[in-house]
Amino acid sequence: MIETFKKILDAKAPKGRQKEQFIQDYMEEHSEFIPTPGLENHRLHFSSVISKFPIDVSLICDYAYITKSSIKWKIYFVELEKPEKKIFKESKGQIGFTSEFNEAVSQIRSWKIFARSSSHSIKQRLLPLLKPSIMAGNEIEYCYVLVYGRNSEYQNNQKKRSTLSEFMSSEGIKFYTYDSIISEIEASSPEKKNIMRLSKAGYSFKHLHCTPANLFAYMTSEEFTLSDEQSDLLNSWGYQINEWKNGHQLTLNSKCVAESPDILAEQILQSISHRYNGS
Repeated sequence: MIETFKKILDAKAPKGRQKEQFIQDYMEEHSEFIPTPGLENHRLHFSSVISKFPIDVSLICDYAYITKSSIKWKIYFVELEKPEKKIFKESKGQIGFTSEFNEAVSQIRSWKIFARSSSHSIKQRLLPLLKPSIMAGNEIEYCYVLVYGRNSEYQNNQKKRSTLSEFMSSEGIKFYTYDSIISEIEASSPEKKNIMRLSKAGYSFKHLHCTPANLFAYMTSEEFTLSDEQSDLLNSWGYQINEWKNGHQLTLNSKCVAESPDILAEQILQSISHRYNGS
């Protein structure tokens, strides 16, 4: 997959398709390539990222993801740009950024401005995912990631590396090149992520790659929609999806319906009675 990804980065997009979307489609199909820096101790919420999340009607990030601690939610918004876009101007004198790079940073700044002024509207879109509900009122911190360009522009130039690092730090943006994504994969064993999407009908899976931790223990079938194929796959993984669709939360190992205390007590009494009568 790494060699295929490298070829995609270097190749032209198929006719009629934008390069950024061509790359994102591959990353969503092979979700190990989607970087999710800054995860809190509860890791990636519901093992999923959200494709093309609408921060606002006119502000769409390429994907978003949620992570939480016991006291705070962190919501990450991610921008993917073309790998061939240049970071630095061609200059022998001062080190400066290209207009394309500045435009990418400016776009993220617009997200930050909106998040500061209209946090409530973003939260409302995310509210079905902010579970358990007891934590829905916890503080939310919005964070930002930019994926842009290649390492070759600065890997042999300490001054460029320092300039870029200091600038990204001052902007509060986590920065990746596509080469740094590859390096992370080569150095570790990144996990697959599920790909969600938000529509007028609510949340659903665009791609179901792995078991979605805790999702069916907290979300209802009114908040989250499954295709027949996805339902069958989840059933094969041990999820009691029909029970979930009938309004039951899957709280036992996040896959099954937990018996109520009354039912469990009755089962224990019946077991004792059978043993007593049998003896």
